[in-house]
Amino acid sequence: MMLAVTATTKYVLVMVGVSILSMIVTFHQSRLLGGNSVISFEESLWNPAESPTIVTGDTYSAGWKQFPVPNFKESGGIFIHYHLYKTGGSTIGHFMEDLGKSDPEEETFFFRRIRKEVLWDAHCMAAIDKVANENKIVLYELHIEFPAPNYPTLVEMQLLLDRWRAAAKDRGVPFFAFTVLREPLAHALSFFNFFNVAGKPGQLWNPFQGEMEPTEENFLKTFQGNRQCIMLDLDAEGIFRAPKAVLRHPDIVPSHLRVKDNEETL
Repeated sequence: MMLAVTATTKYVLVMVGVSILSMIVTFHQSRLLGGNSVISFEESLWNPAESPTIVTGDTYSAGWKQFPVPNFKESGGIFIHYHLYKTGGSTIGHFMEDLGKSDPEEETFFFRRIRKEVLWDAHCMAAIDKVANENKIVLYELHIEFPAPNYPTLVEMQLLLDRWRAAAKDRGVPFFAFTVLREPLAHALSFFNFFNVAGKPGQLWNPFQGEMEPTEENFLKTFQGNRQCIMLDLDAEGIFRAPKAVLRHPDIVPSHLRVKDNEETL
């Protein structure tokens, strides 16, 4: 059983969550071996003063710049998906993984899922080397799994992406990275149903209490406004500002605070 909410609650939550649209990144009809237009988060520029229009579907405001997915067919390339919880990213991740499994000899595709920490030599430079030396299409899914104190938010990841992209360009390696966001209410409901309702005791990757009743009261008790914004900017695990009553261990400290307080983990 999953939760549906009343019209009043829906209106309130949509109004609370609408600011996340200022950071929206659209993954739109892209193909690994093609060149359809998409918005790349590390190359996009959004100026609200220039164009406050909300981005939806096939319509992009003048404030966004569109960039094509590189053509990886001839010389390979690096294709990165920054996966936020409950944004439909599992479908993309499984598709990328299936490409890797369908090519066990790694003649064309190489897939890796990174859950704990993104390392420069072991992950970034290794991907560049594999493309430059073997003409592979390297598929990386960056998907956090609690607890991961060194896992970067997208804002923190920006610096690494810039460096990674520049290093790839120096070696003539095509590079493309993206993320996907979800309509705020749909995300909040999916997050609640997955972590708080369907979650089971003993799941180390789940910092939230599971097996809650799927009621509107419990949903509002667990609700955290603009959770996607927080995961993108402050805490990739999504527990920062979460009500302590819904955390499995009330003394859990968010990732960015753990790292800041213990420099040895950096």
